[in-house]
Amino acid sequence: MQLFPRTKNAVAHLMMSLLLLVCSSVGATQATPDEDTLKALFVIKMCLFVQWDLDSAGSSDQQHFVLGVLGDENMVEVFQSLLAETSIQSLPVHVIAVSSYKQAAACNLLYIDHPIDSYVERFIQQIDEDRTLVIDAYSERVRLGSHFGLKLVEHRIRFDANYRAIQSSQLTIDFRLVQLADKVIGN
Repeated sequence: MQLFPRTKNAVAHLMMSLLLLVCSSVGATQATPDEDTLKALFVIKMCLFVQWDLDSAGSSDQQHFVLGVLGDENMVEVFQSLLAETSIQSLPVHVIAVSSYKQAAACNLLYIDHPIDSYVERFIQQIDEDRTLVIDAYSERVRLGSHFGLKLVEHRIRFDANYRAIQSSQLTIDFRLVQLADKVIGN
């Protein structure tokens, strides 16, 4: 893992950037986005602080950035609608529902929103999290090996980080993202 160099007021700039990006993505609509939409927006914005080596990512679909969703199939639709005309690392995004280890292994980013810990743990063990960013909808499951776990606190998305998973990955993750975590385990 590589971390980007520190800069003065980096954490404050990152927080403001995330806040502005999420708010601007919601747009001028009057409706308040639901929790699924907030989490999806947050995940999308987290991608701005991660770099993938797509030449060696092992994905069978390198024409696209593959975002897989394990669990809540509604999240597939949420991600698809938010990423319709968007790219990540200059590649169009292909969102898939994941139901097998093989599909999970082909993802650049795996978003997990499945209620059963043992099922999730088996998926995390089977994929190469060195090259796949794993973000779980449940922050308490970051201990199972995902890089980040999300949570809703006072109508705001927060997250925990797994430092050991981040350190051992081949992803380049901006250190400021780790600094913003409510809790960092494995350090």
